[in-house]
Amino acid sequence: RIVTCEFQTPAEGSGKQDISKTQLVLLQPATGRSSEFAGFDTLLDSSVDPDDPFHCNQRTCYERLGLPLLKQVFRGYSTSLFAYGQTGSGKTTSVMGGSVRETEQWGIIPRLLEDLFIRLRELEERDPRAAPRDSHGSFPPGTSAVVKCSVIEVYNERLRDLLHPAAAGGGAPKIDVRCHPQLGNYVP
Repeated sequence: RIVTCEFQTPAEGSGKQDISKTQLVLLQPATGRSSEFAGFDTLLDSSVDPDDPFHCNQRTCYERLGLPLLKQVFRGYSTSLFAYGQTGSGKTTSVMGGSVRETEQWGIIPRLLEDLFIRLRELEERDPRAAPRDSHGSFPPGTSAVVKCSVIEVYNERLRDLLHPAAAGGGAPKIDVRCHPQLGNYVP
């Protein structure tokens, strides 16, 4: 579990931010008050100077949040990425990115999927008798990989499959949460 706070440039006159590696302080000029938020594993900020150690672009965001998930996948664990925040705060941009054609604008998911399939291809092509070159090892002969991915948006207590072809126009079918007596709640 990695708890991260990513924020955008504050609106004009809305306040100033002061950050450390795991703590965020918002200063409100109108009231002179400050609000302190702690308990983050890391803070990511795209509004500061690119030379600032806290500056975060799409690649940095992926390296800090996506790569650890990918490493867990290759250790045999199921993983999830959960983005939470108010409307317009940048969740979709961080997770999915901007232009599909401009790889520098890719978000966490496109980068993670690209790296996942590159690594799977490398493992499939590697001779299983050869010594492993990294912690991913190699597949025994006859082994295959199955990749399952869901991208679900929860908005106004409704779930939407963002990978469904009709999702871009808002026409994706409704998704229901189901309850299994032993396993608990799940999305089919």
